[in-house]
Amino acid sequence: MLEKIQQRGNSSAATLVLVIFVLLVAAGTWAVYQYGGDADVIINGKSLEELQPWEVIGAVVIGIVGLIVGLAAGLVGLLIGLVAMVVSIVLGLIGVAAGLFITAGVLMGPFLLLAAIILLMRRQGGNSSAEAAYCDPSDPNCQTEQ
Repeated sequence: MLEKIQQRGNSSAATLVLVIFVLLVAAGTWAVYQYGGDADVIINGKSLEELQPWEVIGAVVIGIVGLIVGLAAGLVGLLIGLVAMVVSIVLGLIGVAAGLFITAGVLMGPFLLLAAIILLMRRQGGNSSAEAAYCDPSDPNCQTEQ
C-alpha cells in the first residue's frame, strides 16, 4: 500500500521565480552577445571571442544575483533609515516637551514659592507663637487653646 505524502505549500511561486530568473539570464546572455562585441565585454581579462558560452552565462548569473543582493541591501538600508528617522523625531519631541516643562518650572517657580509661603503664613497665623504650633499636649507647661 502506497501512502501519498501531502505536499505542503504551493510550488507555483517558486516555479514562477525560477522561470523569470531563466528568462533574465537568457535575455542577459543575448544582450552580451548582441551588444558586447569588439572589446566592450571583458571577463577575467578575456574578450568575448575568447570566452566559452558557460563563462558568459556564469557572468550574467553572477550579475543578476549581485543586482538582487544589492537591491535587497538597499531596501534594508532604507528601512533602517526610516526607523532612525522616526526615533529621532520621537526623541526630538521628548526633548521639546522636557524643555517646555523646565521653562514652565523656571517661570512659575517664584510664583509657586510665593504662594506656598503665603499658604504657610495663613496656616500658622491662627497660633499666637511658633512654640504653640509645636507644643506637646502632655507637657504641663504647654498652653493650648480650648
